[in-house]
Amino acid sequence: SQDAARLDRLMAARGVPSIGGTPLFRLYKTPDAAALQTHLATHKIWSRVFPYDPTWLRLGLPAPDQWDRVEGAFA
Repeated sequence: SQDAARLDRLMAARGVPSIGGTPLFRLYKTPDAAALQTHLATHKIWSRVFPYDPTWLRLGLPAPDQWDRVEGAFA
């Protein structure tokens, strides 16, 4: 749950609020989830978009040694 909160803070600081999830996967609302997914993919971060809501993006929690890469994707 601490890592889920950490990812939520990271995303919120970039204007992407959490709208739910579990301790392993987080769901975020962004104006263009597909564009954010493409950006994350360039940093080798897998995410999921939903065809029924183009504003939803799901991220899994990174492994403990991968936080720098996730944070770097938003630098």
